[in-house]
Amino acid sequence: MKTFLKNLIIGILIFFIVIAIGIGIFIYQVKSKSFWEKNLPGWVNAKSDHITIKNLEFGQFDLQWRGRLDIDEVKIQCDVDGVAYDVKLNEVLADLRDFQDQTYMQLYLALSGVQLKSLSYEIKDMNFNLHYQPHTPEESIYGTMEAKHLKAFGYVFDQLSVDVLGDSKSLQFKDLKSNFYDGQFTGEIVLENDPNLAYIIKAHLEDVDIKRLESANEKLFSMFRGRLHGEMSLSGQERDITTLKASLSIPKEGQIRAVLFKTLLSYIEPIPGLFLDELDILVKQDAYSNVKDLNFSIQELTETGLLSSLAFKAEVPNLNFNATIPINWSEFRTTNILKQILVSREKGK
Repeated sequence: MKTFLKNLIIGILIFFIVIAIGIGIFIYQVKSKSFWEKNLPGWVNAKSDHITIKNLEFGQFDLQWRGRLDIDEVKIQCDVDGVAYDVKLNEVLADLRDFQDQTYMQLYLALSGVQLKSLSYEIKDMNFNLHYQPHTPEESIYGTMEAKHLKAFGYVFDQLSVDVLGDSKSLQFKDLKSNFYDGQFTGEIVLENDPNLAYIIKAHLEDVDIKRLESANEKLFSMFRGRLHGEMSLSGQERDITTLKASLSIPKEGQIRAVLFKTLLSYIEPIPGLFLDELDILVKQDAYSNVKDLNFSIQELTETGLLSSLAFKAEVPNLNFNATIPINWSEFRTTNILKQILVSREKGK
């Protein structure tokens, strides 16, 4: 009997020692960067239909059981819906903190020195901090984001800053500010907590140099010269736009390319041949006509396209232009208007 009890006690001790060693090895692995570098991509790839992590590398890695994670130098290569992204971060800090007398918990996340590059986007030196309070009645989110350089679909935003606010109903990017082609861009974005990803975007442009915008869209912005001001707003769900409004202007002196001017004349009543002769001279020279008080607005969004208006005062030829211009989606996508312009330009040479 004594031998049996002795062997039982020894067996129990061995069992707990093995369990303790196993837990120790597991804890050691979980706290090591190699564990996460190896396993995190597999977990994400298995759970997500949109993101595929191809490579993940960490520098210094410090995971503490009280709820703090500090990583220096993170490199990620991934695909998002088939588009390749290359992401680098100087530091990642995540901290689970007590507040309000330990009644609730909050997650603090900070990213610094973020560099991102893909086919359509480029981010340089972005710093981001976020507070998330998941168990409060409001389930609130608040934070800030700053970036030295952001390029999206060819357009460049410098010295960008925005406040992030959210709750269980929506996520808002408010007080968005950026230097934009020698002018200013301000606005806000609201993303609704909705299965269809409803959104609202508002933007304000002030004193933007149109000539500098040529680097983003040469075919469009090479047709104008001047300082651009205006307001834009749109809303929709996922990739569908349900409302679109815009009011853009060159309030002071500006210029419009003669070849575009000639194409626009088809939208108004026939004008004297003398005016066309003056304009043809400018077209042959590939010159610009001086204009004042140029205003462009989108009046209505239809199923087939846009209903817009354009008005300005031209010096050569001396004419007040004011017309409603329908823009058909199919024509817009094939740049039909630009094709007309290029044809007119070739004929003028």
